[in-house]
Amino acid sequence: TRIVGNSVAMLALALLYAGTAAFLQRPLRRHLLAAVYVPALLLNLYGAVIDDSMAARVTAYSLCAVVACGMMTHDLIAHIRPEQRGVGRFVGAIWLIYTVICLVRLVGVWGASPGATLAEVGVPQVMFFAVLQVVALLSAVGHLLRLSQRLQLQLDARINRDELTGALNRRAFRVLAQERQAATDSAAPLVLMVLDID
Repeated sequence: TRIVGNSVAMLALALLYAGTAAFLQRPLRRHLLAAVYVPALLLNLYGAVIDDSMAARVTAYSLCAVVACGMMTHDLIAHIRPEQRGVGRFVGAIWLIYTVICLVRLVGVWGASPGATLAEVGVPQVMFFAVLQVVALLSAVGHLLRLSQRLQLQLDARINRDELTGALNRRAFRVLAQERQAATDSAAPLVLMVLDID
């Protein structure tokens, strides 16, 4: 269970990163994933079979978590459309908090005695599992919000723009005129000039 459980959890983080990169239409950094994940999976195998070292297993998982979460956070904050920055920052902050908790857990495990069990490690271990549950829930909510927001933006673009030229259509001009009129003094004149040149 130690080998399979940790390996599946590490691969799940890689898949979360791959899904985030695909959603944001960013290139997948396969070489970096391979450079981190292959040694981490071997370290997990070593810590489960050869040495029975919890510190080695936690180090393997934490290494994968820091890299995958770091790349997801970077992509969510740096490469998201301006209209979706709020939701992207929300999800990025969740993964950043998770990364910090993984590092705190790593320090706690390495600071414990060599033969320490999960129960003996104490607060960092409990905090990690508690935060893991919260992160899983909030991350799912954040991804659903991003998907909903993206669909809403696509729907707005289809409703308000001409499909061929991308120019605003009549409905969009009407809404824009109403917004401008409401933003200015109602007595001030508002002029809209449209030139149809073809």
